[in-house]
Amino acid sequence: MGPDREAKEAARRRGRAARRAANARLRHAAATAYERLSRLPEYERARRVLWYVSHATELPTHEAIRRELARGHRIVLIPYVHGRHLRLWRLEHLEELRPGAFGILEPPSELRGLPEREAEPEHVDFVVVPGVAFDLQGRRLGSGQGFYDRLLARLRPDCARAGLCYDAQVVAQLPAEPHDQSVDLIVTERRVRRPR
Repeated sequence: MGPDREAKEAARRRGRAARRAANARLRHAAATAYERLSRLPEYERARRVLWYVSHATELPTHEAIRRELARGHRIVLIPYVHGRHLRLWRLEHLEELRPGAFGILEPPSELRGLPEREAEPEHVDFVVVPGVAFDLQGRRLGSGQGFYDRLLARLRPDCARAGLCYDAQVVAQLPAEPHDQSVDLIVTERRVRRPR
C-alpha cells in the first residue's frame, strides 16, 4: 500500500470515528442540515435531485427524503448499485426500498429497469453526496469503492454537488488522487461552505 493509500485509510478511520461520535450526540443535526440545504438557491432551482439513502453512521436522510416526496416540488432520485456503477431510480415512497448492496436501501429488483423509473446522470440538477470526510477545498473521501466518483464524473457541469455531513467530518485537507471527484458545497448542521 502506497503512502497516498495509507493516508486515505488513516483519514477514512478518522472520518468514520468523527461520524460515529457526531451521530451519537447530534440528533438534531440531520433536520438542521436539511433546512440549510433546502434553502440553497441551487437546490430551490433544481427539478431533479439525487439523494443518497443514508446507512449506518451517515448523516440521516430518510426524513428529508420523506419531506421532499410529500412536498412534490421536485423529482427525487436515488442511486443503486449495478455492477461497478451506480444507476439512478425515481423514488415514489421510501417503503418501496429493500436492503441491497452493502445493506443500503435500494429499489427491489422487480422494479429496476422500468423506463418510467430509471434516470440518467445527465438529467440530475442537484446531487446530495455522502462522504466519510470532506475538506475545505471540496475534496471528498468516500468509502473506497469509487461508486460516487464514477457517478459524479458523469454529471452535467452545471449540476450542483453538495456534500452533506456532520461539521466534525470537515477537515482542513484530504489526500487526493486524479480520479477523485470534488463537491461545490458542503452542508452541515452548522454552516454551508462553498469551497470553489
